[in-house]
Amino acid sequence: MPIPTAPTACATMWTDGLFITGTDTEVGKTATTALLARALVLAGQAPTAMKPMATGSAPPGEDALALARGAGHPPKVWRCWPTPVAPNRAARMAGATVPIHDCLRWIRRQPKPWMVEGVGGWRVPLAPGWDVSRLARTLALPVLVVSANRLGTLNHTLLTVEAVRASGLAVVGVVLNGGVAGASDASTTFGRGNLDDLRTQLPGVPVVPIPRIRPPDTDALARRLLSSLTGR
Repeated sequence: MPIPTAPTACATMWTDGLFITGTDTEVGKTATTALLARALVLAGQAPTAMKPMATGSAPPGEDALALARGAGHPPKVWRCWPTPVAPNRAARMAGATVPIHDCLRWIRRQPKPWMVEGVGGWRVPLAPGWDVSRLARTLALPVLVVSANRLGTLNHTLLTVEAVRASGLAVVGVVLNGGVAGASDASTTFGRGNLDDLRTQLPGVPVVPIPRIRPPDTDALARRLLSSLTGR
């Protein structure tokens, strides 16, 4: 049985931007965000692609650098902590705190449209009383869900979409990524099954497969992704 439907954000609702979340870490949020930022640039817009919080490296971090390449601006990251764990714990391990309202002010100073990449999945803790879902709700952006085309993705994706909708936010689509470790391409029997099942379970929501990114074809893939999500 399909999960309950909710309003889907059409292209006209992208004026302020998008929040990009994942079903987990390492599912391709950064690659997807960078692709969409590149697509908007090719369409004549000037998006700000940002990773407000990152862990696992020195600043600005590989994710922010990849987003910067897609959007054509310097890396945009508010805080980057060295230990690859959730931001609230990474900050504590570094002897720091996460002043979340400073983060919000930093985000709101950036030019729109925003392409805001979250950290890990929808409920990853960011600071006391704050997680990714609360950050997205506060920014009031429609949400794009990224999942890896592998075993388990049906459960993880449907639960994430349900949770996003329960937060009162629109889901603009699901990107089914075949270009990460352990994932299958949508042309395989297994990969196609995930794609077909998600489209059945999520009526009215674009479910878009993307393959492993192979430059110099990135621009063509970026355009296809944007077109598939917006119908334009």
